Amino acid sequence: VLTQIDSITHTWSANGEIVVARYWLGRFLEKTEPDSKQRAEILVHLGKYAQQQQGFQFAETVLQQASRIYSRLRDDAGVATVNEVLGWVLFDQATRRPESKAWFLASMTSRRKNGDKSGLCHALYGLICYYSLHDPGQVQPYLDQALPLAEALDDRTMMTSLYSSRFELADRQGDREAMRSLYPKVKRLAETANDAYTNAWNLTRIAVHAQKLGELDDAHQITMQAMDGFHRLKSPFGIAYARFLLANISRLRGHWRAAVEQYRECLVAADALHQKGFGAQCALGLAMAEVERGNVEEGTFLLGRYQKIADHFPDIEHPSCCLLYTSPSPRD
Repeated sequence: VLTQIDSITHTWSANGEIVVARYWLGRFLEKTEPDSKQRAEILVHLGKYAQQQQGFQFAETVLQQASRIYSRLRDDAGVATVNEVLGWVLFDQATRRPESKAWFLASMTSRRKNGDKSGLCHALYGLICYYSLHDPGQVQPYLDQALPLAEALDDRTMMTSLYSSRFELADRQGDREAMRSLYPKVKRLAETANDAYTNAWNLTRIAVHAQKLGELDDAHQITMQAMDGFHRLKSPFGIAYARFLLANISRLRGHWRAAVEQYRECLVAADALHQKGFGAQCALGLAMAEVERGNVEEGTFLLGRYQKIADHFPDIEHPSCCLLYTSPSPRD
C-alpha cells in the first residue's frame, strides 16, 4: 500500500495537482490504523503539500504526529524525512525561522548514517538555502557534497536547484564569468525537471538570473512559464510573486506606468495573503518606479513604508530558494 501511495503522490507532484492530492490523502488517512507506518507516510505527504500552499501551522501539526509514530516504530528513516520537511516548513515562513537549521542538520546526519543518498542530497540543499541567507561563506562545502549526489542520481529537479544556488553564490562573489557559464546549464536542466511545484519556483530563480545578466526578454519568457505553472498549481502566492518579477522587468525596461500598475496589484495580493515581507519588497519596487518616472514625493513615502516592514524580515517570502532580489547588473 505504501508503494501505491508513493506512486500516486509522485504523479500528483509531477502534475502539480496539490488540491486533489490533499483531498485523497485525507480520505486515505481515515482508513489507517493509529500507529501504522502507512498513517505516518500519509501525514508526511499531507505536511509537504500543506507547506507548498503556505499552510504552515497545519503542516507542523501533521508532521509532528508523523514524527511521533515513526519514533514509536523506531523508524529512523521516517524520522529523518520528517526532520527535513519540518526544516522546510520553518524556513519557508516569512521570518525564515532559524531553528530550521537544526532540523536540516538532524536529517543530514541520519541520512548519511543510513546511506540514503537522495535524502542526504535534499537535507544538504536545505542547509545550502539556510546558509545562503544567514552565512554565505558556508555554502560552498555543502554544494560540493550535494552536486555529485544529485548528478549520480540524475535528479534533474535537484540539479536545477543546486546549480541555481551556485549561480547565486557566483553573483554574491561578483563572478560574472561563472554566472554566464552557469546560466544556460540551469535553463537546460529546468526543461527536464519533473516536479511541478519545485520547477515553478526554480523558473522564478532562473528569471532573476536572466535579469541579473540583462537578458530581459529571456527573463520575461521564463517568468511567464513560471506563471503558467503557478496557475496550474493554484498557488496565489506563486502567481503574485511571478507578477512581481514582471513588474521588475517592466521597470528595468523603463515602462514605468506598467510597472506601477503591476506593483500595486502585487501589494494588494500581499495584503490579501498576509505576506508582509513580500509586501515590503513590492513597496520598494513601486517606490523605485515612482522615483524613476519623476514622482519623487510618492516614491519617498513608499520607501518609508518599505523600511518600516523590511527590518523584520531577513528575506523576500520566496519558498525554498534562498533568493535575495537586487536589481540586475548592467550588461557586460
